[in-house]
Amino acid sequence: MRKFTSALLFGAYVLLALTVAALLWRGGADWGAAVAGFCGALGATLAAHAVVSQALTRAAIDREIETVRE
Repeated sequence: MRKFTSALLFGAYVLLALTVAALLWRGGADWGAAVAGFCGALGATLAAHAVVSQALTRAAIDREIETVRE
C-alpha cells in the first residue's frame, strides 16, 4: 500500500509541475522558462514531501523510544 500511495503522490507532483510549466508557456514565456518552471515545481514538491516524511518518521521513532523507556 505504501508503494502505491507513493506512486500516486509522485504522479500528482508531476501533474502539478506540468501545470506550472503549461501556465508559464501559455503565459508568454519560452520553452526554457517552462522547463525551468517544471523542474522547480517538481523539486519543490519533492522537497516538501521529504520534509513531511522525515518529520513523520522522526515522530514515530520518538514514540517508540518513549515506549521502550517506560
